[in-house]
Amino acid sequence: VDDPIDLILHSEANIFIELIGKENGISYDSVKTALNNKLHVITANKALLAKHGNELFVDRKPSQVVWECRRILLTIQQQSFL
Repeated sequence: VDDPIDLILHSEANIFIELIGKENGISYDSVKTALNNKLHVITANKALLAKHGNELFVDRKPSQVVWECRRILLTIQQQSFL
């Protein structure tokens, strides 16, 4: 899939995992679209969270959003080396 927003809008997924890593552009647009479509979001994108976190969290219920930061990626990396 070349367009993550198209994927969000036309899939039956309920979780969106953002791994692009930029604070603006497609990272921001895809996370915002996912949240607006009531998908859970998992990201380790600290730049995105620092710049847009307050805006993205406004009026969100905890059940709508899952934010996992660097800890989850470190756990995955550590397990892959075992």
